[in-house]
Amino acid sequence: MFLLMFLQLPAYSLGGKPGEIFEWGMGGRALGMGKAFTAAADDSSASYWNPANMPRLSSQEISMSHNMLWEGTGYDSLSYVYPTPFKKAFGVNLIKVGNDGFVGTDENNIPTSNFSVSDTAIKLGYGQFLSRSFSVGTAFNYLTRNVGVYSSSLMSLDLGATYFPDPRKSFALKVGNIFGFSSNTDDQLPLNLRVGYAQKFFNDKLTASFDYQFPDRWYSGFEVSLNPLFLRLGLNYEEMSTGIGYIFKNNYRLDYALAHNVDLGLSHRISFTFKFGTNIAREREKIVADAVLQGDQQVLNGKFNKALSIYESVLSFEDKPIASKRSQNMKVLIEQAELNDVPSKLSESENKAADYECKAVYDYMNNMLTAALLNIQQAISINSDNQTYKAIEAILKKEGAVITDEDLSPDTRVAMKLHRAISYFQDGKYDLAAKECQEVLKLEPDNVIAHMRLGSTYYAVGVKDKAIIEWRRALELDPNNTELQQFIQQAGEK
Repeated sequence: MFLLMFLQLPAYSLGGKPGEIFEWGMGGRALGMGKAFTAAADDSSASYWNPANMPRLSSQEISMSHNMLWEGTGYDSLSYVYPTPFKKAFGVNLIKVGNDGFVGTDENNIPTSNFSVSDTAIKLGYGQFLSRSFSVGTAFNYLTRNVGVYSSSLMSLDLGATYFPDPRKSFALKVGNIFGFSSNTDDQLPLNLRVGYAQKFFNDKLTASFDYQFPDRWYSGFEVSLNPLFLRLGLNYEEMSTGIGYIFKNNYRLDYALAHNVDLGLSHRISFTFKFGTNIAREREKIVADAVLQGDQQVLNGKFNKALSIYESVLSFEDKPIASKRSQNMKVLIEQAELNDVPSKLSESENKAADYECKAVYDYMNNMLTAALLNIQQAISINSDNQTYKAIEAILKKEGAVITDEDLSPDTRVAMKLHRAISYFQDGKYDLAAKECQEVLKLEPDNVIAHMRLGSTYYAVGVKDKAIIEWRRALELDPNNTELQQFIQQAGEK
């Protein structure tokens, strides 16, 4: 009789209204912070508080919690989160609240036998980052309520989202118990909306967190890090709490919280958390690093579009902007310099220039602007008509690339002077072009290109005899150079 009367009570169980078990909180850390954990959750309890926060975890994590509540009521939970290298995570949360101390009576109010009342819930969650600063998640809730031999079930979905404008600040939204349905009861899990904000201060030594659940429940909490010791304080609409945590051997954490409810008095909460398995952050770094190496190799092979595709394949889950910076730089070159893959069939001189081009692009990918400028100018010195090379040079100079003599090896200094000589020549600055060629010949008296360009400079200003002397000297050094032979013939030398 008492059981029937209990079941006929309107929509209430151990936690009050149906689903209150999902609002009591989980974990000594969160409870010590006044249950203000919707935005702050960064451990396995995120599977309970906000599934959108589960991808924040850096390794697999399990947490076990035991709460000693009031009048012999116990509240226990177990949570597990499995994050993947691809900034996704799966989680499960088991919760049970119950009391075995109820006494049954018959219709005459004569005691019969004891019975138990309990709520058991499971949450299955999934979360993922949609960008570096925004994550979403969902959880399926299954609640079983038992009163003696009678039971009923309720189900629903949670949706969560978290925005991280920077690593120390987060805003969260959680909509609980949408699409609810039930079995063996007319009750439904009540829809709820909760928002949260958390921020770290003083080099992450202080965490402040605030939650608000509509229409009138508010939560606040603070945590001071004295690593490996943590001190906590919380205050919400119905209780005050304080807590302490201790991390040992890096992967284990013990948390204790003491709360005072204004109506029910003191309760104690304790939880144990441990991490295990591969560090997901390091695994992500390795995947990104491997992709970057593959992309860089494609750059050196002249397969620029393939390199861009490889860089972009890991953008969604990199923690540091390594691949994204390369992707951005490659797009600049493709769009502004009309960079194309190096053709497979090239002449010997074109192939040499293309090698310098590939090295220049590689240096640009690695933010080595001076080295990139040196290489692209070497490419220009070989093939001065290539507009892509000149466009790359302009981009590098616009981004601040400069070259000083200290940056140059002897061979590079020669190549640079030859590059300047042809640039001066094309601009009609023949005196400066001649000076650069003469300086090259002081360093390398038998440099064929320097003799050729010096001869062309003399010819351009009308000093034909000196031009022929330089060309003939170049032809002695390179007898098979048909271009030189044509120069001499055009100048009237037989």
